[in-house]
Amino acid sequence: MASLLSNTTTTTSRHHIRNDLAQLSSVYYSRQLLSLADIEHLQSIQQKVHNSGHHSNEQNASHHNPNHKHCTFMSRPAGPDLPENPLRVLAPQTLGKLLRFGQSSWLSADWSNPDGPLSSVLGPGSSGGGVGNLSIRIAEHWHYDVGGHLDNDLHFDQGSVITIVTALNDDFTGGLFRTFEANNSHLSHPLATGDSCCFVSHKYHNVTPVLSGFRESLVIELWEGGIATHGR
Repeated sequence: MASLLSNTTTTTSRHHIRNDLAQLSSVYYSRQLLSLADIEHLQSIQQKVHNSGHHSNEQNASHHNPNHKHCTFMSRPAGPDLPENPLRVLAPQTLGKLLRFGQSSWLSADWSNPDGPLSSVLGPGSSGGGVGNLSIRIAEHWHYDVGGHLDNDLHFDQGSVITIVTALNDDFTGGLFRTFEANNSHLSHPLATGDSCCFVSHKYHNVTPVLSGFRESLVIELWEGGIATHGR
């Protein structure tokens, strides 16, 4: 994972990503990628980061009520008692599973062929186990209470290249992860506990309102700008 351990930080993607082609691209899945033990470990890290009250989680306040959702940054400095990048340092094996899935998705996809949305982005390297020249831009733990949603059909992760979404639970109703396809229709992507999906970050996606229970997920965005330590 040499390419994912860079300390370089920039704020923009180096290559143009075709939004129109991103909407035509496929979403890839890995069922039960994470074990219950993996998820319990992630949840324990999230609690430590959240309880630290560190300023790097300024996004927390803006995503409380009335949006009924809460974000904890898992790849940011989190106070004196935690490492600078909690997810990478405290859960390297779990993170490795997710990054290898990102790499296998890239290798299986048509994203980077000459007609693909990522044709100008460097593909996976043959060594190091990373995802090409891509680094972790951000890792977010999302908690959606009843009413929590992402209702913008045209939402996408601008500047990122690949996004990996992992379900940390499934005992809720509503809260469907969907993409908004090129034919102007919604396509649902049901994820059970431990399932992950991987897609081009510029593909439009949203989450329907949670109707009962609560929904938790881990979202990792990869980009060309080095490992980010602040901002989005």
